[in-house]
Amino acid sequence: MKIINAATYLDIINNPQAQSNTDITAENIKLSEQVKEIIRNVNQNGDQALKDYTKKFDNLLINQIKVPEQAINDAFVNLSLEKLDVFKIAIEQINYFQKKNLLQSWQEIQPDGTKLGQIVTPIDRVGVYIPGGKAAYPSSVIMNVVPAQIAGVKNIAVATPPSNNMLPNLDVLAVCHLLGVNEVYMVGGAQALAALALGTESIKKVDKICGPGNQFVTEAKKQLVGIVGIDSLAGPSEVMVYSDYHENKVKDIAYELLAQAEHDPLAKVTLITPSLILAEAVKKFIVEILNQQERKIIIKQALNNCSLVIVKDKSQAIEIINQEAPEHLVIIGQHDDLLKNIKNAGAIFAGDYATAVTGDYMAGPNHTIPTNRAARFSSPLSANDFVKTSSFVDLSEHKFKQLAPRIIRFADMEGLFAHTKVIKAKLDD
Repeated sequence: MKIINAATYLDIINNPQAQSNTDITAENIKLSEQVKEIIRNVNQNGDQALKDYTKKFDNLLINQIKVPEQAINDAFVNLSLEKLDVFKIAIEQINYFQKKNLLQSWQEIQPDGTKLGQIVTPIDRVGVYIPGGKAAYPSSVIMNVVPAQIAGVKNIAVATPPSNNMLPNLDVLAVCHLLGVNEVYMVGGAQALAALALGTESIKKVDKICGPGNQFVTEAKKQLVGIVGIDSLAGPSEVMVYSDYHENKVKDIAYELLAQAEHDPLAKVTLITPSLILAEAVKKFIVEILNQQERKIIIKQALNNCSLVIVKDKSQAIEIINQEAPEHLVIIGQHDDLLKNIKNAGAIFAGDYATAVTGDYMAGPNHTIPTNRAARFSSPLSANDFVKTSSFVDLSEHKFKQLAPRIIRFADMEGLFAHTKVIKAKLDD
C-alpha cells in the first residue's frame, strides 16, 4: 500500500507504460500460443482433447463429458435448506433487476403509412462458463443464467471443471437444477470455451459465451471473438472507494478494500480521499488485521496494487474516478453531488449499507462488470447481452417517392451505380 497524491496517480493512469496488464511480454506471447494450440486441438480432436486436458490440468480421468441429469437432481435434493434459501433470494433479486433492464420491440406507423421499428429476439443458444478448481461460484451461475432466461434464451449450456468426486461442485449443480438448466459439462479452462464455440461430439456449439475465468479463459475469449459472441474480457477485480474524513468509517473502508483484494493477487483496490488522516488510519488498520485474514497470501500480493490517493477536493476525485472508470465504485458519506458528475463506473454503491459485496451476491445488479477502464465504453452484464435487435422498415409509396431522388444522388456520389438502379427500377414500376 502506498499513499500518493492525486497528480501522481493521474500520471500512472495516463501513462500506458504503467498499465502492466497491457504490456506485450514474452509471457503474454507464450499464453497466446498455448491457448491457440488448445483451441486447435479441441477443434481437431473433440471430446478426446477435452478428456486429455482434464487429465493434464485437473489430474482427473473422466469417461464422459456431460454431467448425468441424475447427478444434477441429486445435488439439489441434498442441498441444505439454508443454502436453498440463500440461492432462492439471490435468484429473486437478480430476476427483478434484470426484468427492468430488458429491451422491448417497438413499431411506429407514420401518418403516410410507413412502418418503422425494432424487433428484439433472444439469442438461440448460450454457453455459460463457471470456474472451478480451488473455489466454487454458484453466484456466477445465477448472475449469468438468470439474465439469459429473462431475455428468453431457450438453450443454455453450462461448462465447469470437475472436482475430486468426478463431478463439478455440487452447489453449482444444485443451482443449475434450481434454474432448470440440465445441460452441464464437466470441462474447464480454455478448452471449455473452445468446445462451446466450436462444438465436439458431446457439446453442441453455442452462439454466445459468457462467464468469468482466469487468464487462459480470457485469452480464449479473445481468440474466439467472431466465431462466437463473447460477453466481455473481464480482468482482475477492482474497487475504488471514495470517502471524506469519517473517523468511524475506517473499519468499513478497510474491509471494502480487503474484500476485493482477496479475489486475486492482481486485484486493484484504491481509496480516494481528501483526508491524509483518514488514509493513514485505513493503512494502519489494514496492517493490524492483515495476518488474521483467511486469504492473507492473496491479499498481501494484491495490496501491492493498492493506492491511497489524497485529492484536493471532490472535483479532483471526480476527475480520477471518471478517468479510472473502476469496476466497483463505493461512496462512503455524502454522495448526491458526486453521483451527478460520475460518467464512468461499472457499478456504483452509495449510502450506509450498499457495499460492493452486496452486488457480488444479491442486491440485484450483475457482478460481471467491466474492468481495466472498460466502463468508459461498456456496461455490466444484463439481459440485453442475450438479445439481438433487427431493424424493421415498411415504406409507404409516398415516403419512397419522397426519398428516392435523394437516395439516387447519394448512391451516385459514392459511385455505387447498381444501388441507383434498384431505386430507378422501383420508380419505373
